[in-house]
Amino acid sequence: LENKTGHNLTRIRAKTPISSNGKSYWEITIGRSGVPEGNISGNGVGAALGMVMVRPNSKREQWTTEQLGGMYSWIFNFSRAWLLHAGERRAYGERAYRPGQRIGVTIDRQAGTISFSADGRDLGIAFTNIPPGDLYPVVTLPVRGCSVTADAYIRGVL
Repeated sequence: LENKTGHNLTRIRAKTPISSNGKSYWEITIGRSGVPEGNISGNGVGAALGMVMVRPNSKREQWTTEQLGGMYSWIFNFSRAWLLHAGERRAYGERAYRPGQRIGVTIDRQAGTISFSADGRDLGIAFTNIPPGDLYPVVTLPVRGCSVTADAYIRGVL
């Protein structure tokens, strides 16, 4: 996945939701160019990944807005070490921006939690009380040339 658009921000959402039962995991690997640190686009959005809930028949604009921290998105901005949800931002984990670093997402549907990992090290539970519904993996790539590789997520129990 690469931001080749020429725009300051590209958002990518999976076509199919994760499993609604058990645990699911997916991860990205930062591409060979890495991602710039800190405030890396004009609107302050950094490189991020997480989950977004999309209601049936919603328009693309609805899920992209949600991805940036709405009520139905759970996002880890890994270039700034922030969590974003319900219009709030808080510190979490550590910055990741070097080529080859892996950022993972674990969703436990039974417990209703989402946690993230960096290079295989669990960063702890990031979000709780995740409601039932279709959850889709989502990635934000700021600035032209940023790239990540997404590994297929596992459906069902890990």
